[in-house]
Amino acid sequence: MANGFDSDPDSSDAPAGARVSWGASAEGTSAEALKDKLALLEEALEAISEGFVLYDRDDRVLAFNGKHRDLFPSIRELIRPGVSYRTLLEAQLKHGFFESVRGREEEWLNNRLAERRRPSASVEQDFEDGRTVRLSEHNTPSGGLVSIRTDITDLRRAERELRKQHNLLLESLAEGVYGLDTDGRCTFANRSCVEMLGFDSELQLRGLPMFERVHVDTAPPDGSASRLDDLKAGRAMHQEETFMMRRDGSIFPASYRAHPVRQDERIVGFVVTFLDTTERRHATQEKEALEARLRQAHKMEAIGQLAGGIAHDFNNILAIVLGFADLALLEMGSADDVTEHLQEIRRAGLRARDLVAQLLTFSRENPDPEVSHAGAAAIEEVVSLLQPILSAGMNIEFHAEDPDLAMALSPAELHQLLLNLCINARDAMDSTGEIRIGLKRVDNQRSVCSSCGAAVVGAFASVEVSDTGTGMQSNVAARMFDPFYTTKPMSEGTGMGLSVVHGIVHERGGHVQVETSAERGTRVGLLLPIAASIPAAASGTEIFRQAHFRSDALGRRIWIVDDEMQICRFLATLFRAEGYVVRTFMDPREALAVFEQSPDEPDLLLTDQTMPGLSGLELAGTVRARRPDLPIVLCTGYHDQLDALGPERTANDRAVRKPLDSTELSRAVLDLLVAVPGAAGADDGGELQ
Repeated sequence: MANGFDSDPDSSDAPAGARVSWGASAEGTSAEALKDKLALLEEALEAISEGFVLYDRDDRVLAFNGKHRDLFPSIRELIRPGVSYRTLLEAQLKHGFFESVRGREEEWLNNRLAERRRPSASVEQDFEDGRTVRLSEHNTPSGGLVSIRTDITDLRRAERELRKQHNLLLESLAEGVYGLDTDGRCTFANRSCVEMLGFDSELQLRGLPMFERVHVDTAPPDGSASRLDDLKAGRAMHQEETFMMRRDGSIFPASYRAHPVRQDERIVGFVVTFLDTTERRHATQEKEALEARLRQAHKMEAIGQLAGGIAHDFNNILAIVLGFADLALLEMGSADDVTEHLQEIRRAGLRARDLVAQLLTFSRENPDPEVSHAGAAAIEEVVSLLQPILSAGMNIEFHAEDPDLAMALSPAELHQLLLNLCINARDAMDSTGEIRIGLKRVDNQRSVCSSCGAAVVGAFASVEVSDTGTGMQSNVAARMFDPFYTTKPMSEGTGMGLSVVHGIVHERGGHVQVETSAERGTRVGLLLPIAASIPAAASGTEIFRQAHFRSDALGRRIWIVDDEMQICRFLATLFRAEGYVVRTFMDPREALAVFEQSPDEPDLLLTDQTMPGLSGLELAGTVRARRPDLPIVLCTGYHDQLDALGPERTANDRAVRKPLDSTELSRAVLDLLVAVPGAAGADDGGELQ
């Protein structure tokens, strides 16, 4: 037979359990029928994909199929009925089928024959030509042995390719991955794990107790054991915020997950994945810092709106006080005591006006395009003012590297900045210490503003105020620019000092830098725009000069619109004394209605900005549509609001800052009316007295 089947159905040696059931008794089966049955069995054996061989109780071949012979091409002819299993093994050893046992062939052969009949799981054999075969052997009831061999070369090749792809994916992960045995020792690690932990190769990690070696946040000391016990109990772990240690002992923040590995419902190890979260933590901290800056900006905006509202109302009150003081001065002689008293009232009102202007500056609602300049002389004035209020053990020094350096802000603004900073410095020291003020030019500045968080780049005039006090704690420094935040007793501080510093400096396009520590005290640097030069000093506080009647004003018609009755009275009295024809309105809508009926009546419109029902800008825009040449004076606390007139704005427009200065206002009105011919004409030679 082609399959080498050697069977005698009438043999008395064949036990009943070994016989093949043909569907009829053997006695009633003809030799021809039996031949057909054997042929059918042969076809069945040849059809299977595995190599098949049947041995008798003496380990001699009874039957086999062609697939079995094909697995052993070098000893193919030796495989035939009657050959012993030992002969086949010796032939396989001779032809190099088992290279791994070279030198101990006899020992291996005896062990193999002794263990042959013992029940065992299937084994794999690697042949010299690269093939891999799985061998499975089964005892028969008659004492024979069935040996089945399956060529699994393609399967193993696919598994190796799959393992290669798996390793490639594992090595490509950004996360570190390592395995543990049930004792918590490393069994494998991917490339990211090796690199993040600072090792040179995976072999250096294998066998290390990882929870004890790289996890540094374990507390109490036996925490690693409890952590391992949790995994052994089948509980997965996840820590978003933890710390791990590199080979060199340095620590880094990480998040990690650990899971048990099960095989047949039995935990055989664990797998851990982790990620270095240093960059993520930095990004989170940066985000939190940005959010804090945004909250700070919102706080500053809120207090700015509050300051703007307070300043507007206070401006109206000051306008009345200053206005009627000016009117009283018009009627008084220049030599008596009452006149001097009125001048003092006016001086105080002007100082209050400057204070309100600073309040508006803090609110960032008062960008003054006509910025004056300040330098070393203004700082020296502050130093002289501060000397009397310092304790005997305190000293204040000023040093200017560049005495001619000019800053683009007014002396009054610089005074307020330095007074706030120096008073804070004084309060930070007990009774002894030193305050140092420095002025210098800095080029190529690159830093971050401590109050707004913006990048600071470029050239600035730097004014530094430093002290030898106690410095600020981090929680205090984080809120130092918050409006109304103070560490002083309620009766000693308002918490507005540094908030005002923030407002003035940023309004002028500058920035603030703060360094503070308990050992070195506090240093506040004001980085201010550099001005071209310092103009000649003013002659001092301007005293109101009495205005007299003049021909330029005779008969010129002024409309005054303001919702404050006392301001209307003051302005009407002032301009009538100068010869103007004045008409007042306390309701802008009434003024607009009258204008619609008599658009040619006024020669000049003087209007407040903030009024109920209709703003000054809205009134001016409507009037300008009918009378493009009509001069308009806008009284406002905000210098930039005249720009809101947009394309309708002309050279005939003026903005006068509140509270109103009588001299400035009279000059502005007269300049506009002289430039625009009116009913009474214009006299170019006239001057305001």
